[in-house]
Amino acid sequence: MTRKITYIITTLLLSFGLFAQQYSISSDSEVKVEGTSNVHDWSAVVEDVRVSGGSSTSLVGLKVEFIVESMKSGDRLMDKRIHKTLNSEDHPKIVFNVTESERNGETLTMKGNLTINGVKKDITVVAKVTETSNGLTISGKQTILFTDYGMDAPSFMFGAMKVGNEVQIVYNVVLTR
Repeated sequence: MTRKITYIITTLLLSFGLFAQQYSISSDSEVKVEGTSNVHDWSAVVEDVRVSGGSSTSLVGLKVEFIVESMKSGDRLMDKRIHKTLNSEDHPKIVFNVTESERNGETLTMKGNLTINGVKKDITVVAKVTETSNGLTISGKQTILFTDYGMDAPSFMFGAMKVGNEVQIVYNVVLTR
């Protein structure tokens, strides 16, 4: 009888462990920030994106972190302006926490909170989701306004160059189990 109870408890714990597997982000992922200005459009790749939480059965609890100073545009001066605008010294990460997740075919709707520059806002992200052999690929874009997060759209050269208030976060995130 004792062996049977031990076997049942062990089986339950192992099963729970399998369902509690967390996602990790694949190096095949790409996240970019795209914006406009009165001179030219611009973009920066986020080279350091981190994920934690979630489970093999749900994205609820998934935490996605974008390291601000890993944003690279290919122009060091532009990179410094991006980091300064996003107040990277005081707020080194942009964080999205998934609080609700619903899938309908290839459409994934995630509700959660996005924190930029220390300002947390509830947002809804609608993305395309594709199953892979060992995880998910989530792709789409999300519009963000600087002013929603307590920032002014930057201007340079004494106001001769003005960046638009709206930016797009364009992502193709590959999550593996």
